This record gives sequence, C-alpha cells and structure tokens, in this order.
Amino acid sequence: GFNNSLTKYAEMVEQTLDLDELENHNFVIKPDFDARLQTLADKLKDTRDGLDAEHKRVGRDLGLDLDKKLHLENSQTYGYVLRVSKNVRGFSLEGGGMTALMGVQDSRLIKGSGYHELSVIKAGTYFTTKKLKELATEYKETAEQYQRTQSGLVKEVVNIAGGCLIVVPELRV
Repeated sequence: GFNNSLTKYAEMVEQTLDLDELENHNFVIKPDFDARLQTLADKLKDTRDGLDAEHKRVGRDLGLDLDKKLHLENSQTYGYVLRVSKNVRGFSLEGGGMTALMGVQDSRLIKGSGYHELSVIKAGTYFTTKKLKELATEYKETAEQYQRTQSGLVKEVVNIAGGCLIVVPELRV
C-alpha cells in the first residue's frame, strides 16, 4: 500500500528528473524521459559538435591556438561567436579591429576572407563565419524549443507529483 506508493513516486522522480541538476536547484527533465526532448537534445549535441568543428577549422585556417588565442564563446548579444584575443601578435586591434589588418604580415581577417567582424571588446574581437552564424542560430532556436518542451513536461510531472502528495497526508490519519 503506502510504501509501494512512495516507492513508485521515488522511481518516477528518479526516472524523470536529472538529480545532479536538482542539487543546483535546476529542475531538469532527463532527455530520455520524452522522445521529443531526446530528439532536441541530440540536435543540440550535433549542433554543438558543428560549432566545435568550425572553431577548429578557423583555428587551422588562421594558425591560431584554440586554447589561448581563438575562443568559441556564447555571447549574450550574438550567440556563439569566435573571439580572437587582443594580445595575439599580428592581430592588432588598434584603430578598428580586423578591418585594420592590411599589413602583409597578417591580412587573413579582411573583407572577402569569409570572416565577419561583429565588435571589438576589451578582451579581443568577436567575429563569425557564415557557417558559424548558421550553427549559432540553429543552436539558439533548438535550445529555446528544448526549454519550451521541457517546461511543459515539468508542469506535467509537477501535477502528477502533486497528485501523489495529496494522498500522503490522508494515509497518515
């Protein structure tokens, strides 16, 4: 009876919620709980892999170290972008960022190169490529869809859990 109900309740919670995230006060539904969520989680992973691949390709193309000089960042303004550190030799950011790179030493980030400067910040220069921009947009849209789907599932689980909790006080009587 009562113990069996609580055991089933505990199993539902364990199967539904990501308990590691719960410790951080994040109510996250496990992707494998729902086919729609799993499909979106897989798409997010594939898109993230694509972002990483483009980061590596640009690093090779420009001859920049991925750990110290060329960073893949998720900017609040632009979404996923590349940032070249301001202290990178040959990539002087003085006087206008990448478009100021007209010297023979390093003209890799100028118009027509496939790189688009977004902004110059204290830590360096944000820029993107056509492929990176497409992937960043896809990632953002999929992440938003994932959040909406997950929110709907959280409401369902909370309603089910609430129904279980109503029974518990009645059983104590």
